Amino acid sequence: MSKQAEKQLLKVSVASLANYDADTQTYFIPKKTNLSISIGRYYIINIDRSLLDPKSNDVLYRNWNHGTVPKCDRMRVEVDRKLGTMIHVVSVAEDETKAMWEGWLPENMVSVEKEL
Repeated sequence: MSKQAEKQLLKVSVASLANYDADTQTYFIPKKTNLSISIGRYYIINIDRSLLDPKSNDVLYRNWNHGTVPKCDRMRVEVDRKLGTMIHVVSVAEDETKAMWEGWLPENMVSVEKEL
């Protein structure tokens, strides 16, 4: 393996590099697939940053969530309802504040980090 490739791979923090085959000098990095979100399950999710600072006339902010916004972009959530492509969550912020928030999120603006 080239020194440049080895140097770059040492910087990787998202993918697991445990699947290295020294004989062939190759890494197998499995494709990350987004988990489907189910009612009654617990997840750690990342949400789109645009949901944290909505415009005042935003429908999700005003009508669905009654003027409240998620407390941070990474949350531990329980999904308690689904309505079309919207999910209703009860959440705790995954930061030093541990702030609680309850509201609706568009499923396409949520990425599941892991299921708990």
